[in-house]
Amino acid sequence: MSERTSQDEIDNDQNYIAFKAMEVQLKQEHMGKWVAFADGQLVTIAEDKEALFKKTKEMKITGFLFKEIVAEEKVYHFRSPKLFRG
Repeated sequence: MSERTSQDEIDNDQNYIAFKAMEVQLKQEHMGKWVAFADGQLVTIAEDKEALFKKTKEMKITGFLFKEIVAEEKVYHFRSPKLFRG
């Protein structure tokens, strides 16, 4: 059984759906902050990731989505290494 999560699973996750629904508002009001979603709801906002984790731990929340609110998501593409024969 694979531990990897497919893009389809991510796209259908209730926390991801809730985040995408609020993304524009979050960018307008909370740029640079970190947010956590659980059970399809925004549960907390913090200045940094460590503070966010501390808040979710205090709230006894597990299994949540967390994201930093940034203007543009960074996507990195890596080319596959070529095999060379000597």
